[in-house]
Amino acid sequence: DGGGGCGLIIASDVTYVSKFHNDLAMVIRKILQMQTKLSSPSCLIAHQQRVLNLRGVDHQLESFMKSLDKVGLELRDIDFVDEDNDNDKQYPFAGDKEVEHSVKLFEICVNAQ
Repeated sequence: DGGGGCGLIIASDVTYVSKFHNDLAMVIRKILQMQTKLSSPSCLIAHQQRVLNLRGVDHQLESFMKSLDKVGLELRDIDFVDEDNDNDKQYPFAGDKEVEHSVKLFEICVNAQ
């Protein structure tokens, strides 16, 4: 359409390296800012919980959320229910070692503040 940008970004498996979170957040922000015709462009992210710290917190997700906040973006949990699974908001994923990990879906939007 000549306006540049896009209304929706979809990304998966991009949040597991914490040292890239700041750069990733800035790129997402710049792409979302390029879209001027839509009132609320957004980004969908699939995040796989891999490692919890001693407090039981997903450090990778926590770090990514802080990076998003620094550039004026917010992460919203997408509520969904998988009818084949009793567990809502996450999808069990069996990796190479047949260990179950949860995969959560999030929407990243420009912070309304």
